[in-house]
Amino acid sequence: MKAVALIFGILIVLFILSTLTSEYIDDSSASITQQLEYMENSVREGKWREVRESMSMTKKEWEHVRDKWAMIIDHGDMENINLGFSRLKEYIDEPDPTQALAEISALKLLFE
Repeated sequence: MKAVALIFGILIVLFILSTLTSEYIDDSSASITQQLEYMENSVREGKWREVRESMSMTKKEWEHVRDKWAMIIDHGDMENINLGFSRLKEYIDEPDPTQALAEISALKLLFE
């Protein structure tokens, strides 16, 4: 009987941890996606100073959550996100609205 109670307790703990982990990933990806949408609107309006500021904030938030995500998310997906941010930075530094919008769209898809 003790073994059944122990197994049941472990299952409950695992369920709670997986729920909390899922919520954390959903919340952090929603926050970054929201920032990407703001950046997308700024690119469309040609407000490159705002785009650069938004890029800096979004990149900092990604760096903050990246290490936590590394324990959970496929490393290939994380590498794609890192590459996307690198390409987006170049498209913003040398303003290229078409490429910047395409990269923002790709990053949004990766985070969703």
